[in-house]
Amino acid sequence: MATSPRVLVVEDLNDCAATTAILVQAFGYTTYVAQNGIAGLEAVQVYDPDIVLLDLGLPDIDGWELARSIRRAHPGMRPILIAHSARGRDVDVAQSKAAGIDLHVVKPVDPNYLQQVLQNCVRNLRRAQPACM
Repeated sequence: MATSPRVLVVEDLNDCAATTAILVQAFGYTTYVAQNGIAGLEAVQVYDPDIVLLDLGLPDIDGWELARSIRRAHPGMRPILIAHSARGRDVDVAQSKAAGIDLHVVKPVDPNYLQQVLQNCVRNLRRAQPACM
C-alpha cells in the first residue's frame, strides 16, 4: 500500500459521518463518506476502500445487507468491514459476523481504540490476513 489507506465511512447521520470522517482523516487515512447503503455500495466500487466503517441502522438497506452485498461483489478479504454502530447486543454482533463483517465496534467508540483498530486492520492487510484484532 504505497498511498495512505482508504477508509469509507457509511453513516446516515450527518454529524456522526462528518465527525468520524474528520477523526479517521486525522489518523492519516484517505477518507470518503456515503450517507446510505446504496451510496455505500456505489462508493466501494468507485473508491476501492481498504476498510469500510459501516453503521447498521441505515435508512435504505441496513448495514448487514450492505455487508452481504459487498462480500458478494468482493469475495476476498478486502475491504475489511467494521460495524460502527450503537447496536451492541450479542445478537447484533452475531448478525454482523454472519453478514461477513470482520469486527463490530459500539458507538460511541474511544478515538484511541478506533485508531488502534484501524492500524491493526491496515497492518493485517499488508500481511494478507483478514483479522483486525
